[in-house]
Order: sequence, then C-alpha cells, then structure tokens
Amino acid sequence: MGDGAVKFEPDDAEILILKQLATKDDGGIDNTDD
Repeated sequence: MGDGAVKFEPDDAEILILKQLATKDDGGIDNTDD
C-alpha cells in the first residue's frame, strides 16, 4: 500500500516543482514558447 501512495505524491510534487521552476524562470527552461 505504501508504494501506491508514494507513487501518487511524487507525481504531484514533481509537477508542482516543475511548474514553479518554469514560472520562476519565466518559463525559459521548460516553456521556451512562453
């Protein structure tokens, strides 16, 4: 059961981190179009 829960958390966390990083850098790294 731990694996299942752990799998969901990292997914959301990673997405949030990536979004935050992209927003922090004005999307220069992740969103080159933006």
